[in-house]
Amino acid sequence: MAYTKLFNSIITSSIWGESDTTRIVWITLLALADKNGEVQASIPGLARIACVSLADCETAVTAFLSPDPYSRTADDEGRRIEKIDGGWCLLNHNKYRQMASKEDAVTQNAERQARFKAKQQRNEKVTVGNGQVTESRYIAEAYTDTDTKPDTEVKNTSANADDISPEKSLTVKKTKRTKRSTTLPNDFTVTDSMASWFSINCPRLDIDSETAQFKERCIAKGTEYVDWSAGWRTQMLNAEKWFKETNYGKRTNAEIANEYRAYRQAQQVARSHQQNQIDSGLEYDPSGGWETNG
Repeated sequence: MAYTKLFNSIITSSIWGESDTTRIVWITLLALADKNGEVQASIPGLARIACVSLADCETAVTAFLSPDPYSRTADDEGRRIEKIDGGWCLLNHNKYRQMASKEDAVTQNAERQARFKAKQQRNEKVTVGNGQVTESRYIAEAYTDTDTKPDTEVKNTSANADDISPEKSLTVKKTKRTKRSTTLPNDFTVTDSMASWFSINCPRLDIDSETAQFKERCIAKGTEYVDWSAGWRTQMLNAEKWFKETNYGKRTNAEIANEYRAYRQAQQVARSHQQNQIDSGLEYDPSGGWETNG
């Protein structure tokens, strides 16, 4: 079952300033669109699905087909859809589909990291006396904090490890304290060395746009990293990999949309030519082409 991810940026878009029925029709189009952003429907059918009147549906579709000077996307003069054979095509569908896929990848990566951290905490062990027992690492830190010398070991005078108690002397191996992960720092910025690395490893991406999306995702999901520079580099590499996998190279959204429109127009011309031949009384013979009936 297909689904459409609704970004919260729709609240600040110009579409949110339209009438209630126009917004309902727009969200209905988003829900009906296939993986290519196409919606196969007529205006009466769309009005019925959106539960709006026919007049309101016509007004909404006209608005979507018209230029929008306040649109945040400059491509196609801010138009949201275009007519195709049998319905409409959502012009920005591919852009938001890529963003949604990136969000899913980030969520899955965060879940994997959480499982790894939980496994590490479960498997932490402390060596006490002559045996190895599973203890809370906080107990080990409590004993080691009482030592004044870093490498000092207190030997257990009892030969039986079962008799160990907090009052008796213990042999506790100090563990190296690791740096704790934190949420996004308020002063996080891209340094000159990070920008130089980005230009070499992510030549197809825009550093300002990708960094802004990185910050928004981390804030929204409460992501934590031990090394935020390393976390930023990882996400930039994931974005570059995704961009390559789309097979669009360095083409802009406008170029992709223009290519797709040309393809649809060629299909329409071919269908129209075929219908004209049929209306003229011709039949198509696979071995010889179009021939007159009889």
